Amino acid sequence: MAEITQPAEHPIEDLHQVVQRTIEDAVRVNALRSAESVINSHVQIAEHAYVVFTVKNQPIIERARQHFLQHGLSPLGRYGQWEYSSMAQVMRDGFAWAHEQKHAHEVVLD
Repeated sequence: MAEITQPAEHPIEDLHQVVQRTIEDAVRVNALRSAESVINSHVQIAEHAYVVFTVKNQPIIERARQHFLQHGLSPLGRYGQWEYSSMAQVMRDGFAWAHEQKHAHEVVLD
């Protein structure tokens, strides 16, 4: 799997050329042994895939976060926290949240 990013204001490149360039680059850096090892490709265009930060974001984010929390929803991840985060960070945060929830609802019997 490869993720190719480009500025939103740029026109979308020819998808066949993007796939070919991606394969060639993967071979060049030894991520693939050869282009023949690729048996299929699929391109998915995700517009607005990244959070855009501005100075005005924080008060809006905090109001939204409080609204969700008041309704029993825990905003997590890139969009829930309105931050750029890697998949590893998202997984870590999700596991931490689950751990907190598990312990918050444990019943201790004496």
